[in-house]
Amino acid sequence: MDSTEQPELFDFDHIYPRTNITAPVAIFYGAVGTKCFKEMHVQLAEASKQVTYTCRFCGVLQGI
Repeated sequence: MDSTEQPELFDFDHIYPRTNITAPVAIFYGAVGTKCFKEMHVQLAEASKQVTYTCRFCGVLQGI
């Protein structure tokens, strides 16, 4: 993929306010409930006016 191509979005993606679908896409893979998820989510939510913020949830890893 070159810098002009947009990544593929899927039906299971959670797209934070879809106000500008032509904006660059920011895909965040994260585990809900973790401190780092909250911190990054806040940053990307604020940036969602300039990017298409897409979240792909993943589970919390056990034993790590």
